Amino acid sequence: NNDVGYGVVNAQNALALLEFSDFSGCPTIAPTMAPTPLDCSEDIIEIIITTDIYPSETAWVLTNNCYNTEVASEDNHPFGEYEYTTKICVPPGGEYFFRITDSFGDGICCSNGQGSYNILYNGESVASGGEFLNEDIKIFGQCGTPPPSPAPQVTATPSVAPTSSHSPSYPPTTTGAPSQVATFSCPSGQVEFSLTLTTDNYPEETKWVLKEGFRWQTGTTLTTESFGTYTSSQTTYTETICIIKNKSHYFRINDKANDGLCCEHGTGEYSIALNGQGPFYSGGDFGRKESVKFMAFPDYNEMHAFGIEIERERKGVHPYLDKTREDEEEKG
Repeated sequence: NNDVGYGVVNAQNALALLEFSDFSGCPTIAPTMAPTPLDCSEDIIEIIITTDIYPSETAWVLTNNCYNTEVASEDNHPFGEYEYTTKICVPPGGEYFFRITDSFGDGICCSNGQGSYNILYNGESVASGGEFLNEDIKIFGQCGTPPPSPAPQVTATPSVAPTSSHSPSYPPTTTGAPSQVATFSCPSGQVEFSLTLTTDNYPEETKWVLKEGFRWQTGTTLTTESFGTYTSSQTTYTETICIIKNKSHYFRINDKANDGLCCEHGTGEYSIALNGQGPFYSGGDFGRKESVKFMAFPDYNEMHAFGIEIERERKGVHPYLDKTREDEEEKG
């Protein structure tokens, strides 16, 4: 039946139910988790996770950026397509770093179920998403400032499939809307990669990809933004993600109209940097694409000594004359 599961669709739920429940025979109703009343005289952060059909791949952590301390985390989600709610008491005011990961690299929406997440701060939604790759990162609040006051009236609404958010998976605050630069710390062995991109007059023509690997064709995609994500012209967007230190990476940016970000239709540009330093490369005047291959050395002197490789397609080159086209067909 639907409680125990059958076929391929609910098999994982059935196994999780058998592992985490104590019963004899088939249950008459699906297991429920009774809500625990939260007695909190301070502020409340509520994290709502709706899993996809592979719940064991999902984990999240919440960190207080003001004190660089972990507030809460969870990596145990036994049931697929199930809503999990975590409520946390926190001191008034503070900046928080939320990181959700998917171990398979396909996020929690929408290829294998309609998973999503939503973060409420004193009843007000401050971050949401679900469609990402390996991870999604959201930063909210500010150190030393009061959080949002509880809303005078709260209306519960059903969860719906999230619209595309990052997504930077990283991250990072890849919401397709202008974001403020926020500082966060990466785990040991990783460095902070940041992209600052100013769109031209046709923002929907821009897309980019960040990969890890020595060759573009065989590299692992870490995060990406597709054509149509950016919608505001002459607007600066900031994306931030943690990447493995001392590894080879590729950053590639594309323009659908083959005229780059600058300078025929506005003065767009982009720059990439590590660990909050100044940019180690800036560009914008290219044709259909520009690629930057670099080693993620925190010390720029080491990075430049090893070499930064730039591959730029000049303006006016017909896309079908580009020999690297076969490894990335534009789709949208």
